[in-house]
Amino acid sequence: MKPHASSSAAREPNTKLRKTDRSELPVGVDFRLLLEHAPDILALLTREGEIRYCSPAVQQVLGYQSQEVLGKSLFTLLHPEDIPVAEKTLQLVASTPGVTRSLAFRCRHHNDSWRILEGNSISHTAFFPAEIIVTLRDVTEHHWINEKIRRAKREWEQTIDALSDLVLLTDTDGTIRRCNRAASEALALPYLELIGRPLWDVLYRPTESAAVVFRPRSSSQTEQEQQQEEIYLPRLEGWFAIARHPVRLPASETLQGFAYILTNITERKRLEDMLRERVIQPHDVASNLRNFRKTLALSQKAFGETFGGYSQRQINAYESSESEVPISLLLAIKNKGYSLDVVLGPSKGDKINRMTGHLIDSQKNRGAARQLLAALARLLEQEQYTLDTLLQELGIPQPVNTMKAGGVLADILGHTGTLSEPAIEEEAQKTPTPPKRG
Repeated sequence: MKPHASSSAAREPNTKLRKTDRSELPVGVDFRLLLEHAPDILALLTREGEIRYCSPAVQQVLGYQSQEVLGKSLFTLLHPEDIPVAEKTLQLVASTPGVTRSLAFRCRHHNDSWRILEGNSISHTAFFPAEIIVTLRDVTEHHWINEKIRRAKREWEQTIDALSDLVLLTDTDGTIRRCNRAASEALALPYLELIGRPLWDVLYRPTESAAVVFRPRSSSQTEQEQQQEEIYLPRLEGWFAIARHPVRLPASETLQGFAYILTNITERKRLEDMLRERVIQPHDVASNLRNFRKTLALSQKAFGETFGGYSQRQINAYESSESEVPISLLLAIKNKGYSLDVVLGPSKGDKINRMTGHLIDSQKNRGAARQLLAALARLLEQEQYTLDTLLQELGIPQPVNTMKAGGVLADILGHTGTLSEPAIEEEAQKTPTPPKRG
């Protein structure tokens, strides 16, 4: 007959999990210590919302001592607009024992700012059969990071849709992830039909070979900051200046994709052909240019600096017919508000004025597109800084290659919805003023 275990041994606390049942909790552990050091708030509420218990985390999250909130109604701490939803949720929790329901509301901080809390609630558990258990965590910074990303994405979409140039974003394989309205209209394809297709597949017919600038690149390949090429696209029936900008994460050389900007230069090509075929006589242009400069009472040096930054030597060469007047100088004169009649003559100026008007608009669009890419890089850097700061405040170590910035870029490149998002706009209008840290 086996001896019985001593009574003292039977009373010893067993702090190890049983190997046969991992779901059982350790015996003899003081779980109050866990509650006192947990970062999330744990509270016990009555069905009416009265706070019967609140863990010490409430001081870190909301600035209150636990004793300050005992006996108070939870609803006295909530934003007035969020009270009806919170009341309804707690009623559902009380009426459906054992069912966990999510909570989200703005709660007043001790310094009178608003913090955004999210969590879960459940009632009628084995431990607290008459109470509602609520766990809450502070998601204010996370909320504002997401809102900043959504707002940047919305502003970005509005900006590229305002451009007359075609803008397409692809991944490193050349698959289209985003495009603007001008691209969809020029290609005569709905936005959703463009997303996910190879870029060369929508720009070229099956029998045509894609230009080098459109061919896929490996993320490991070294890319120049910008590639430019002038190409005739039969499918679009015109000449286009193609600018390809590699898109990388800030403070990283990891290639994420490409931003393609296609500018219609068909009219410029026609103007160049007219000059080349002597439809416009160079000596007439040189004489008219000299007379135009004298009309403005400008020296050759001042004229060159005013219209495109040319040197005195260059302007002298143009006026003496030693060199042909470049297209860029004609565009600079047009961009200053002068009719090209003053240089090309009345018979040619009217026709070419219409051509160059489009070119000037395209130049402005390219400048806006460059500013757009620079803004995108700044947003990524800001997102990285915000994320690093939040992780540092929470004491969470940053995993290598997993918590890097890029939410904006990932959202933009990966989004497959429509360009307009009224739901996000409506949500942004309801968003409260950013809270102060207590």
